[in-house]
Amino acid sequence: MGTLKCRLELNKETGLTITTENSDDGITQTITMDGKSIIMTVTGKQSSQVVQTEDGVSVSCKAFSVEAETVTVSSSKDSRYESEKAMTVKGDSLALAASSGATWKSRKTTMESTDSTAITAQALALEGKTTAKLTAPKVALDAKGILDLKAGGVANLKGSATNVGGIVKLG
Repeated sequence: MGTLKCRLELNKETGLTITTENSDDGITQTITMDGKSIIMTVTGKQSSQVVQTEDGVSVSCKAFSVEAETVTVSSSKDSRYESEKAMTVKGDSLALAASSGATWKSRKTTMESTDSTAITAQALALEGKTTAKLTAPKVALDAKGILDLKAGGVANLKGSATNVGGIVKLG
């Protein structure tokens, strides 16, 4: 790296501007304080900018990285996290909580647990718009009250052996 060109400009109307030019790498760094905001800009082949005002901070860049031992993000109003491509959330454990409701929408969803999965609710509704399939070496349905099995068409019950117990009413 060659010699840097550095400027400090003081102006009672436009504020303070600090500029560092690295002509060897084609990079210019600028800090501007105009009495309303602080703007830090780095331009070269790419450009990034941090703008701080009295009520906000915005960051515009190609890549944004935070490395810390702990990270806490909180807001008193709505929060939104978006990606136009894939989004990954990863951790040793994951807890999602909502006090009034939660919605999950996806074109295709896969859930996998290497040990066990438990779903608990006051009322549970599972619906397949075209088909529903439950497969396991052993399946148990246990109703503490009434168990209704109903088909709009033909109902088939098959097994290599079929046991029916209790009082049986047919027809």
